[in-house]
Amino acid sequence: MGTLLEFELTHYLLQQGQKLPECLFISAYWAPHLSPSAPPIAQLPEERFVEELYRLGGISEDVFRNKAFIKLLLPALRADFTLSEAYQCLHREALPCPLYLLGGLDDRRIQREELLAWQEHTRYPCTVKFFPGDHFFLQSARTDLVQAICDILLPLIREKGE
Repeated sequence: MGTLLEFELTHYLLQQGQKLPECLFISAYWAPHLSPSAPPIAQLPEERFVEELYRLGGISEDVFRNKAFIKLLLPALRADFTLSEAYQCLHREALPCPLYLLGGLDDRRIQREELLAWQEHTRYPCTVKFFPGDHFFLQSARTDLVQAICDILLPLIREKGE
């Protein structure tokens, strides 16, 4: 969901003539002009929705065991999936900022080609990096991910500081 928000916000800033980000990090999300290959789950009955969330991973076993807590999380999770699954990309010009595409090598939800298709949304060549892990490689490859982001951002910071 964060990827869609940053994409839409950057287009809004562009339309308003505002300063744009130096770059965007796109993590484990299909290009916005594509129809997702993953089946929709937002409108499933509660029990099936929870089963699909469990199957996706990314939420600890302890959270799933705590029925009261998972019940509190469900409206927000369902809303995120509803927005994500209903999103329709408007045809717009390519963004004038580079995109860094990040993905998990074992992600079963987002296909490699779906991530690489972001190239259509920037005027720059995309930089692509895959990490060990699934859709939630942000957790399993945290150290490598932080290092990769630092490797990208530090030269930009130094360049702006000179």
